[in-house]
Amino acid sequence: MNFTYKAYSQILKAALDSGYEILCIRDFLKKSKFPNKVLLLRHDIDKNPYSMYPLAEIELKLGVKSSIFVRVMGAEYNPFSYSITTDLLELEKNEFEIGLHSNFLEFATNTNLNPISVLTAETKVLSSIYKINGISCHRDINYVINSLPYLQGNWELIKQATGLKYDAYDNSLFGNLKYVNEGLSPHLSWRNDSPLDLINQGKSIYLLTHNHWWYDKIPYLS
Repeated sequence: MNFTYKAYSQILKAALDSGYEILCIRDFLKKSKFPNKVLLLRHDIDKNPYSMYPLAEIELKLGVKSSIFVRVMGAEYNPFSYSITTDLLELEKNEFEIGLHSNFLEFATNTNLNPISVLTAETKVLSSIYKINGISCHRDINYVINSLPYLQGNWELIKQATGLKYDAYDNSLFGNLKYVNEGLSPHLSWRNDSPLDLINQGKSIYLLTHNHWWYDKIPYLS
């Protein structure tokens, strides 16, 4: 399996040809009835946000939308640069969803700050530009400090403090969906099932991608 933009397009086209409804998380959660076959699209921008737009362009051409989660504190990029902000605002105008990708507990631990204060600050600044409903937790190299258990253990307090409406790892998103993502294991591959295999089986899918793994022709040059 390669992780070219062409391969990503083939996944989406296969889903559409097989009668799948392709949704961002926000729109999926609004559904009163679970679709017969659904492909949920989520992108976590860990690094190199400039490689995100080619994936989004494919989605735009096919008339589908995704959820794009952006880092604020501790990020290797500036989420408020001219080009990134322009791209994300254009995508939001086309009904894509922008969310917060955060390792707030790790950041707070390493800077002696309060975790909920960090998360509230991140949400507030991102919400000043975009309509933020959801959060997906991120971890850097220190896998000991995991924000997700803290987030879920304090969810009611965090919702009240930040105005966030959902957590991208909430059980409600996993019950009837097969979770699929890519990563190093030890080489770049699908960590679970292949999306195309699941589409051929007619299974509903929660697909997480990380844009820095995807490329046009040569890895790491996109």
